[in-house]
Amino acid sequence: MAKCSVEDQFDDVITYAVNEYGDHRHITRPKVIRWLTQFPAAHQQIAAKVLRSIDYYADNNIHAMAKSLAATVYAEYNTTDKRRIWFVPIGDAGSGAQQVARHLRTVRGVPKTCVVDLLTLHRGTAAEGDVVVAFDDFSGTGQAIRDWWDINETLVRPKQANLVLGVLVLNHKARKGLEEITDLVMSVEELHDEANVFHQACCAFRTEDKNALLELCRMTGCRGKYLK
Repeated sequence: MAKCSVEDQFDDVITYAVNEYGDHRHITRPKVIRWLTQFPAAHQQIAAKVLRSIDYYADNNIHAMAKSLAATVYAEYNTTDKRRIWFVPIGDAGSGAQQVARHLRTVRGVPKTCVVDLLTLHRGTAAEGDVVVAFDDFSGTGQAIRDWWDINETLVRPKQANLVLGVLVLNHKARKGLEEITDLVMSVEELHDEANVFHQACCAFRTEDKNALLELCRMTGCRGKYLK
């Protein structure tokens, strides 16, 4: 009996991945097949399970979450004129924050002129008593945001504005570090231990699955804190 190809064996998973993540221009059927094929045969089942377990944020999800972030900020500062609330992306061109900024500019009720880059803010846009919302799409450890703040604090603090850190998807472990910058850390979705594949609270994978995934992680050559 002929051995089934990866495409035949995992056709349903491949089709699911292409449909579910298809708005990402790099996700194509041949690429998903190649991704599965790179795994040893003994690990292809767990690789297929990973494909089905990914929480993917499509472009329409990002738009909805950007809208939700803006609504949360406006609710917190409901007595402040929206024209005095500034949204500043944490990240340069091509970053996830810039994608969020693009969506914010299309959200009804958010003044387009209030989504600005840091340089525009620094040149005099914000005034004392205004609200500056520095935002990003995702924060896993909070380190990237803290690094951004270390570099740019002197551009923001002199404005004497109220500072908010806004993150669409925030790992709960990052919150404490971000709250050292400002008490107001707002997220649309917060990830807890059940979202950590290797944590005992994660029910998406069995213990033997987690062991197999850890073995695959070791095969990449990653060490220390990056292994998992």
